Amino acid sequence: MNCAHWLTRFIKAQGIDTVFSVSGNQIMPVYDGCLDAEVRIIHARHEGACVFMADGYSQIARQPGIALVTAGSGFMNALGAAFAAKSARARVLLLSGDSPVKLDGQGAFQEMQQTRVFEAEFDFTRRPRTVPEFISAIEAAYQYLISDTCNGPAHVALPADILLAECDNHPVRLKTTNTLSATAQTIARSMQEAVQAAAYPVVLLGPQLNRTRHPGLRESLSDLFDCPVLCMESPRGIADPAEPELADHLAQADLVILLAKPIDFTLKFGRGVADDCRWIVIDHDSRLISQAKANLSHTDFETHTVSAEQVIQSLAITPTVKQSQVASHQKIEAHAELFEAITSVCQEQSRDVILISDGGEFGQWVQAALHASLRVINGVSGTIGGGLAYGMGAQIARPDALVIACMGDGTIGFHLGEYETAAREGLPVVTLIGNDHRWNAEYQIQVREFGLERAYACELSDAKYGEAVSALGGYGADIDEVSTLTARLRDAINHRTVACLNVTIDPIAYSRGAK
Repeated sequence: MNCAHWLTRFIKAQGIDTVFSVSGNQIMPVYDGCLDAEVRIIHARHEGACVFMADGYSQIARQPGIALVTAGSGFMNALGAAFAAKSARARVLLLSGDSPVKLDGQGAFQEMQQTRVFEAEFDFTRRPRTVPEFISAIEAAYQYLISDTCNGPAHVALPADILLAECDNHPVRLKTTNTLSATAQTIARSMQEAVQAAAYPVVLLGPQLNRTRHPGLRESLSDLFDCPVLCMESPRGIADPAEPELADHLAQADLVILLAKPIDFTLKFGRGVADDCRWIVIDHDSRLISQAKANLSHTDFETHTVSAEQVIQSLAITPTVKQSQVASHQKIEAHAELFEAITSVCQEQSRDVILISDGGEFGQWVQAALHASLRVINGVSGTIGGGLAYGMGAQIARPDALVIACMGDGTIGFHLGEYETAAREGLPVVTLIGNDHRWNAEYQIQVREFGLERAYACELSDAKYGEAVSALGGYGADIDEVSTLTARLRDAINHRTVACLNVTIDPIAYSRGAK
């Protein structure tokens, strides 16, 4: 057995039966290993899409997702999506092909310093040079990803000659679990005492503690503490469209507790509350703790460098899990008929519905208007374009669920080719495009900052995305009258293939309460 086959057996032993990949020279031995290990390969059209798929899978399956890409440009293409996964603290293992160790320094095909590139922004990267180092790197990467101290993607470069080296005497080890620390238990008690002493406490959760990855947690914490508990996932921060009461709660707060939620631009660097508000920051990442100390130097605060997940586990709460349905989140008048159609059709389903939201302005309207317990958004990084890929990963994780991905017409262009992947792989993700014929988020910036007469180069055409998806093997429809959307949405679901409903909408700037 060579290392490539050992790797695929290791992946299968962890309960993972799918990897997301674009092929390339160095990683073909891994494809061969996947055949024997019965690991499915979703062969995508772009490496960035592979990582988005692994991210979506990870969030819905609540276990690591695996992206397998080739060296050189393949590795580099994956990095933008990896940055988005980092912002969400998503548990993604990026495996990349690499030039042979025996040719180091000789100018081998696609030779590059992958680990030096990756370590500039991420926490875990390895390039093994021997078989024992290979085994150790894979096991350590996986242990990092399932730990309570994971900070997002891990990377292992796979030198071509190491993949083909024999490793028969190395057993395949199974995943391990985390041990609850005494420090976490002490901090949990202290946190409860602080909440009880406060007049208006507010608890803020980071993206890794959202409803999708921790069902029922938010409600359980709110019942335990008898205070508002909110999750911040949006780059719009305090103006998060999915949390319309966030700014009001913070304005009244005399205590804010952050659980795995960084003090950064989303919280106005700690200036978004009253000056006499006290902060408690709990995070295992020492860099984010240092960042919190710098941003909160003007006020009363305390920090704890410990896993927020372990602190929560110490509270001994038992969150309840409910079926995920798309429902109306708050009443808005903009695009009301469109969102009513989505809600009504989704609520006809007797199965879980997973909501994907990706895009600039239209994505904000989606998050303001619609709610689902299982949801993936394009997140704090501000990266757009992964919507369909998130949905494909989610569909692999939950084959029986209905996946609805709402995207803008800017978003769909990034990975249009992945509709062919979804059709080929039988992934019936239903995408709905809010088409305002422009990059509307940037257009609105131009209008606001420079004036309407200076709006420039952000227009998009009247492209027939529905027809394009039909040509790629899916179900497509271009819709000018929103009144027909309900029937078309039912048709798309019944076709049981990837679908694109391209709906013309007015280019309305998102603002809370906008008409």
